[in-house]
Amino acid sequence: MVMNCSNFRAQLEDSIQDEICDAGFYAAIADEAPTEVLRLLVTSITGDEYGHARLQASLLGVCPPPVSSPPSCPTATGNFAADVRVAISGELSAPPSTP
Repeated sequence: MVMNCSNFRAQLEDSIQDEICDAGFYAAIADEAPTEVLRLLVTSITGDEYGHARLQASLLGVCPPPVSSPPSCPTATGNFAADVRVAISGELSAPPSTP
């Protein structure tokens, strides 16, 4: 099996940006949480998303991507329940990981 490395790198860079956006979105949702327990739960998800980005970035090795503007990321609306629904929908619609 031949891997197209440039395509892989581009997809990896896009995935890293998505994970960073997700971390920011979850952090904003945590700020909206109506209870301390929900805030802590969503904060832990924020850490997971950031961890995904760090893991993927480590796959880039010693050649980091060029400096670029951050992507347009979704923002929390201030409605905790609605934003959690958006987050769940986004997680469920994410393409599956490929080995």
